[in-house]
Amino acid sequence: MKKLLVFVFPALFIFGLLFPISVSAQARYCGVDGVPATKNPVPGVTLYLDTAIGCIPITGDNNAVTNAFAGWFLGWAIGVSGGLALLLIVFSGFQIMTASGDPQKLQSGRELLTSAISGLILIIFSIFLLRLIGVQILNIPGLS
Repeated sequence: MKKLLVFVFPALFIFGLLFPISVSAQARYCGVDGVPATKNPVPGVTLYLDTAIGCIPITGDNNAVTNAFAGWFLGWAIGVSGGLALLLIVFSGFQIMTASGDPQKLQSGRELLTSAISGLILIIFSIFLLRLIGVQILNIPGLS
């Protein structure tokens, strides 16, 4: 039951964030760069869907919408993973403080702290390498 709660509630939460704010049959669109929000997009202009977590790019030129969606998704994924790493660091600190001399609890808190800091460092270096290789060396459009 506990494993079910660990997987079901985050999935429902994420689905709820990505679900459009408008519950009617017609979705709401964001107006971007002075372009009014319409259902029929102007060729070459990316159309954004209004959701609870912001505007998600959905239509436009194939490369433009792919790059815009990848940038939007990477930004959210990095933010969520950094937030989770911070929460794990706080939780492991609480676990170490409340170990009350029990070596097994102290060791599990240390392992969790080490894993959380290692994950945070991995996230930071992956961003650095993506910008170095993808943007500065290969000049991949949409990653800047």
